[in-house]
Amino acid sequence: KLAEVNKGNKGILRIVSVRSFGERHLAKAVAEFHKKNPEILVHLELAPGTKTPLQLHEKGFDLGVGIAPVTSPSAVVREVTRFDWVFCASRAYLKKNGPVSDLADLAAHPIIVNPRTFPNGICNLARAQKSYSVRLNVEISITNYWAIREVMLEGSGIALLPSFCVKDDIEGGDVVRILPA
Repeated sequence: KLAEVNKGNKGILRIVSVRSFGERHLAKAVAEFHKKNPEILVHLELAPGTKTPLQLHEKGFDLGVGIAPVTSPSAVVREVTRFDWVFCASRAYLKKNGPVSDLADLAAHPIIVNPRTFPNGICNLARAQKSYSVRLNVEISITNYWAIREVMLEGSGIALLPSFCVKDDIEGGDVVRILPA
């Protein structure tokens, strides 16, 4: 949650956030903050994930929320949450196209990714203290994680998504996490 500020403060709070996280988590936090601090105008900019640190630094935002490492030496970084990257598919897709039980099985399936996160279709993974570099069979690339989720739910392939985008779907049983280890 956004912290309350001292009563009587006025001004503008400028926040930039990676779009997928901001849509899901920050919009509600901004509403709660504004109810408690009505004298403060809140401007929330939802940006592509790769542009969030750049916009924070160059455009004078007060607060930035990103999902990638920050490289600016002037940034004061605080971790607010953790998430995993998840290979996942709709239960219907897997029923029609077969299970995925090994990294090698991914090559036989269309993969849906965000090209800003995986620009060359290569995903670096770690398992049992070993690192792997896997070239994905990217057939659909979309620059928004919620749109990737929708395409995956329609049965178009296996998606690589931040866990916060599919947590509820996995818990509900509509989506299966692929290669959870």
